[in-house]
Amino acid sequence: MFINNLLNKKTRILLFLFTILNSSLSYAEEANQIIDKGEIVIQEIQDGAVILLFHSFGDDNQPDINISTEQLDNLINYIKNNNFNVIPLAQAVEIIQNGGKLPNKSVVITIDDAFKSVYTVAYPKFKQAGFPFTLFVLSGKVNDNNSAYLNWNEIIEMASNGVDIQAHTVNHSHMTKKEIKENHNEIDSNINDIIKNTNIKPIYFAYPYGEANQEIIEMVKSKNIVAGFSQHSGVYNNTSDQYYIPRFPINEKWGTLERLKLILNTKPFKIKSITPNTPYIKDNNPPNISVVVDDSIDDMSQLNCFRSDTGKVSLEKSDKSFQMVFTTPFKTGRTRINCTIPNKDGTYKWLGLMFTNDK
Repeated sequence: MFINNLLNKKTRILLFLFTILNSSLSYAEEANQIIDKGEIVIQEIQDGAVILLFHSFGDDNQPDINISTEQLDNLINYIKNNNFNVIPLAQAVEIIQNGGKLPNKSVVITIDDAFKSVYTVAYPKFKQAGFPFTLFVLSGKVNDNNSAYLNWNEIIEMASNGVDIQAHTVNHSHMTKKEIKENHNEIDSNINDIIKNTNIKPIYFAYPYGEANQEIIEMVKSKNIVAGFSQHSGVYNNTSDQYYIPRFPINEKWGTLERLKLILNTKPFKIKSITPNTPYIKDNNPPNISVVVDDSIDDMSQLNCFRSDTGKVSLEKSDKSFQMVFTTPFKTGRTRINCTIPNKDGTYKWLGLMFTNDK
């Protein structure tokens, strides 16, 4: 009976991981001693951060990118009551890129597009909770004074109160479908809009829809951008592609407290390399995906990968690498793959991938 219950529990967890694909931290052994009220408290430190991605708040008209106010309140309460550390994006990037260690249970909050509900719903709640966040601004809608979006005065007010303002293009186009000249203009104009209206020079960039190819990534690097962000799941760590950083997307369907608990407690799935090294499918479809894992991963016997449109992926494993075996091509648009390894404490190491196919 015990074995059956255990197997059923594992089956439910695996099925749950698969169901969240359509949306999308090993702890260091070191410890940081801090003095608190005269007592020495041992505080774990870690080498990864869970980055959450939001768009809209309390807007029932767009459930695919919206989170309800109730869900937002549940998230804030869970974070506050369970010893998570919500840190600025800049702190996470600087520490990880320089090989440092983050506070235990580090969480970063990011918001894309600049919908009006950021100011009316999210900003006051995050401010009251003391949670810093980054806003990737879609400047075209702001320039047009679209009532569904923020205006520059609201953005300036939030920035003056500590909100981090970063770049997200002018028009939110599918960049992999555009000519390189158009993409240059999208980014340059967006950065210039932000500088002109806020006197802030962005150093981070979020790809619209999370879509990119190697040419776009190299172009982003050329703009003095120090980190680029996508929309695939996974824990940000020092083995992540620093110009295609994972973020966990949150919306009404995938913003349940059960899922939030799962992702907030996720650990880094560290790797040495992945082939192909581009998130874009040009010729080989399906791609031949192989991953060499970091030395910190010593047991891949329970490794599982799931593809967003077809389910569990067949794997060919060796001691420190694995290859995914696909029998059907990737669909047009975005395909996500999530790979997980369970930890002894019930959490998961999580590696997320996303591929864009325009054909």
